[in-house]
Amino acid sequence: MNAIEGYAGWVVPTLTGAIFPLMVTAGMHYGLVPFMMQSIASNGYETIAGPGNLPSNIAQGAASLAVAFKTKNQALKKTAVTTGVTALLGVTEPALFAVTLKYKKVLTSVMIGGGLGGLYAGITGVKSFSFSSPGLLALVAYVGPDGWTNVINASISMVIGFIATFIAVWVWGYKDVLAADQEVAVSSQSKDEVASPMDGVIMPLSEVPDETFSTGMLGQGFAVMPTNGMVVSPVSGKVLNIFPSKHAIGLMSNAGVEILVHIGLDTVNLNGVAFETIVSSGDVVSVGDPLVSCDLNRIQSEGYNSVTMVIITNSTEFEEFNFEKLGSSVKRGDKVLEVTKEKVSGMNGTSNVEPAVS
Repeated sequence: MNAIEGYAGWVVPTLTGAIFPLMVTAGMHYGLVPFMMQSIASNGYETIAGPGNLPSNIAQGAASLAVAFKTKNQALKKTAVTTGVTALLGVTEPALFAVTLKYKKVLTSVMIGGGLGGLYAGITGVKSFSFSSPGLLALVAYVGPDGWTNVINASISMVIGFIATFIAVWVWGYKDVLAADQEVAVSSQSKDEVASPMDGVIMPLSEVPDETFSTGMLGQGFAVMPTNGMVVSPVSGKVLNIFPSKHAIGLMSNAGVEILVHIGLDTVNLNGVAFETIVSSGDVVSVGDPLVSCDLNRIQSEGYNSVTMVIITNSTEFEEFNFEKLGSSVKRGDKVLEVTKEKVSGMNGTSNVEPAVS
């Protein structure tokens, strides 16, 4: 790292800014933490992650806000505004999972904006003097002993990331195909059922020991403490995407319910070990069809919690969530949740989603 910084200090911030969304998706961003802490401890600052992560996170917020301004889908607009603001403050997972990963060109726009912001940060030698979650509130971490120059350059890198991403999404990255003549009133599909993907005990999300899920940040849903490693589809519909680490899978039900099945907490760090996927992106599935086989003993022996979350990532499109069997033991395929749409759905219950991760 010191050699790279000495001869081409712009390389690492540029790469980090560009690929950080992919690193978060694969859980690889945790691998940067030891280098960051070591650099701060030995040098008093770090240029490995912060200067690139900062414009990347801002780019995530810009992308969601651009989608919010452009879309006529009111439910998507609500989600995009909320997750966009959250991303600007440094928490990008809601924007990443609820907006960015659904559209390939939006993801590419974020990578472009983050990369350009990281390039500027690298060229101007931006340094982070403390560990923080990169966002608007983290600018204090860029206050150094040499006055305001470092903070100003960090701020400029954020502006570059925001503007470049917003323009890219607006001009090229997102096309709103939900036209008025494509909207149909929901009748028989105004409700949908979500089943348990695993054998085990059903828990409310509020009891999950991870604020990303327990606070409803990613959406409404439930959790199951599994007793068997077979994961099945909780709905009838289509597989949207499978995360590279195999610990999470995105689905779209035939009624338009967008679901994230997330197996375990921080299990992305296993890099696919203990997981075996049975389906592929684009596959059509029915309730109870096998999706993933996981080794619960291996997950737990590695020190990870195997609690599995079922998240409705487009929760803003639904008015009612009626849960059943909370606190009870269930078999995979048993009904746990019934959702009722708030108003009309678009495109006959389908979605203009392009899976960005396969």
